[in-house]
Parts: sequence; structure tokens; C-alpha cells
Amino acid sequence: MKALRGHRSAERGAAAVEFALVVPVLVLLLFGIIDFGLWFEDSIALRQGVREGARQGIVENFGSGACRAGTNVDKLICTVKKDTGSATGTTYVKVTVFDAAGNPGTGWEQGGTLRVCALTVDTSATGFVPLPNAGVIRSQVDMRIEQDLDASATGGAGGVDGPGSLDWSWCSDTL
Repeated sequence: MKALRGHRSAERGAAAVEFALVVPVLVLLLFGIIDFGLWFEDSIALRQGVREGARQGIVENFGSGACRAGTNVDKLICTVKKDTGSATGTTYVKVTVFDAAGNPGTGWEQGGTLRVCALTVDTSATGFVPLPNAGVIRSQVDMRIEQDLDASATGGAGGVDGPGSLDWSWCSDTL
């Protein structure tokens, strides 16, 4: 009878050691799923927000609510930031207006192009998993402008929201 008790105790000890070896791997896997899920959600939200913002800009709907102050470009930037709704990062927006010939213009004109670019700098929610592209998510949409607008009301050829240290080379000022 004593021998059986010692054997059961040894089995319980082995199970505890196995559990201790497996738990860190399972926890890292769980945190990875959480981090990548949030990153993927931010990626989808950024693409949708940029697309919606560009569509609003080309039909003269520059936003409402908290985005009432400033030029129409400022309102459009604010609207895109609001529509992207990043869960774990900070979103920055760049708007560029091109004339019908494809040159950076001085205002909205029918036949021109509105380019809306945005990037989100995501941070890992758990801190255990490195995110793709160092956590930077980018999106760019070009749409044809449908109506002429007064350049003074729109804010000219565009604008940028964010620190000057951001790399916008992927969102060029040429078509």
C-alpha cells in the first residue's frame, strides 16, 4: 500500500513539471493571438477609414461632429482619424490634391485626384510579440474629385497630420 502512494505522488510531481514546461509556451501563443488579432483589426479599420474619408472628400462631405473647426482639409483629416479608430496605436493622415493634369494642385477641381494616406503606429498590447513592419500599418486611396470647390475653403493642395519625423515617402506627391 505504501508503494502505491509513493508512485502516485511521483506521478503528481511529473505532471506539475510538465505543466510548468508547457504553460509559458501556451501563454506566449495566447498573447501572440491577442496582439496579431488587434493588429489585424487596426489594419482593416485603417483601410476602411481611408476609403471612407476619401469618398467623403470627393463629394464635399468633409465631416461633422468634433471635426468642425479649420479648413475642409483639416476636417477631412480629422474625419479619417476618427473613422479609423485604432485599438492599440496612433493614426496619422496625409491629404494631397492633384489637378486634372496630375500635378499637385492648389485646390479641388473636377477631374483632379484626391489622395488620402494614413498610417497607424501600433504597439504590442502585451509586449511579448514583435508586430509585422515594426507595427506600422499603411493605407493609400486615390479618388477622382467630382466637384469644383473654392481653394481657400479646402485648405489648398492638402495637409499632413503628425510629427515631421514620420516617413511619408510611400505616399508620394506625384501620381
